[in-house]
Amino acid sequence: MNSFVPRLISFKVAHDALLASQQAVLRSSVKTVSRKPYQLPHGLFKLIAVGGASMYLGGLLAKNGASFLEENEIFVPSDEDDDD
Repeated sequence: MNSFVPRLISFKVAHDALLASQQAVLRSSVKTVSRKPYQLPHGLFKLIAVGGASMYLGGLLAKNGASFLEENEIFVPSDEDDDD
């Protein structure tokens, strides 16, 4: 119990110091215009390529898994629901 109070006080002092330093940085940077942020080249193309490839591989894995289950007669879809 005795060590809790000093630790709490030191945490509060450290938090106040961090907050003061962050506010000082914000005050000094308000007057300037920052540079354009870094942008990844061809980001949208990479996103579409990775998304499409993972969807294709997921579908391929699902198709092969379903055919494996049907070949080994673990799961065979019933034809009772045909209303032709």
